[in-house]
Amino acid sequence: MSYSEALKFSEGAERARDLAWARKCEEEDRAIEEYNDFCNHLENEFKEFKAKYENQLQYISLEELHDYLISRYEEKDFGFEPFESLVLDYIENAKAWEDWEKKNPDYTDEQEEEFDAEYKKIRDEMAAILYKNKI
Repeated sequence: MSYSEALKFSEGAERARDLAWARKCEEEDRAIEEYNDFCNHLENEFKEFKAKYENQLQYISLEELHDYLISRYEEKDFGFEPFESLVLDYIENAKAWEDWEKKNPDYTDEQEEEFDAEYKKIRDEMAAILYKNKI
């Protein structure tokens, strides 16, 4: 192979590498943008949830729920679940109960019953929304 042929080959290989790199960067930029859009969407959903339930719920720790949501969508393998599904996870997987118990170590039976009633209300509404959206 002559020098000029080798030069053309190396230029072609360099151009192909640059194009592949540019494509990879574009894909990563799109993935980051999609991730940020979804994070913003979850933040907005949380704000709507907070506005809707803040006055009626005495026992929910909205800060703890917010922290839980943040930790979930910062997970490496987070599957972009709907907001309602994340709330259900928080309630049904006892994370909400653990958070509430930490903040209220000396709770009464009456407080526990009220806590359960409030969470059942939210759980049922989130399940209804999820079910409605899946149809």
